[in-house]
Amino acid sequence: MSDVLCFGKSRGLLLSGLTNPQAVRTAEMSELAAVCFVRGKQPAKETAELPLKSQIPLISTRVSLYAACGKPHAAGLRGCEDTR
Repeated sequence: MSDVLCFGKSRGLLLSGLTNPQAVRTAEMSELAAVCFVRGKQPAKETAELPLKSQIPLISTRVSLYAACGKPHAAGLRGCEDTR
């Protein structure tokens, strides 16, 4: 999460295997567009309720983190390091 705070870009997408409250709070602080949990993980109710005010969508995918990162890249979306 510290890398997201240091290198994340506003309106970016956080792909994570962590479903704890820190993932959502990090997304809020970094002004990210959404959080996607990988490997079919679902956040606990307390974590899922955190972004209600900030309206950050929480989504889940069944694919691995590796595959979830590759799909946007293959579609032409650039990573943080490509936007500096």
